Amino acid sequence: DPRARRDEPHLGDASLGLCQLLGKTADWLRRDLGFSRYDAAWQREGEEALYRPEVSLYLCAAYLRWLAHYRGEGRSEEFVVRSYNGGPTSGATMSATERYWEKYQRAKEELVRELAGGGPPGGAAGQTHVVEPGETLWAISRQHGVTVEQLAAANPGLQDPSLIRPGQELTLPQ
Repeated sequence: DPRARRDEPHLGDASLGLCQLLGKTADWLRRDLGFSRYDAAWQREGEEALYRPEVSLYLCAAYLRWLAHYRGEGRSEEFVVRSYNGGPTSGATMSATERYWEKYQRAKEELVRELAGGGPPGGAAGQTHVVEPGETLWAISRQHGVTVEQLAAANPGLQDPSLIRPGQELTLPQ
């Protein structure tokens, strides 16, 4: 439910929207880590912007990406799932987050079974790359084995290739 709200009195916050992200976490991602694609909505609506599915999903993806590299280390899928619900410092080992991991595994298994017959509807789409804080177009092109020119050509809306932002989605050349 995009309008879902769960008060978290022990944290002095609430989990909001489709992805149930804490308002303070969303604000931190936006303000301190540079995931600012929806800043205009945040400035107008504050944490209420999390009730917009596109804002909720964007900041959720940013948080998942951050958790996947918590403290500069590649983290396991279980760490990411459990930490999303309990925080990275203790959530990954809390017994209370075990049920989230189990629920995630069941959903993943069901999805794999469903897709095993033919992949996503409509065929494969082009791959994308979400820009991380500090990345450059050159580094992204090297990571994906293409030239900067090819990457820029695959993203015609990119007016200045030297000005990419964290959270920006780039289409990778086919």
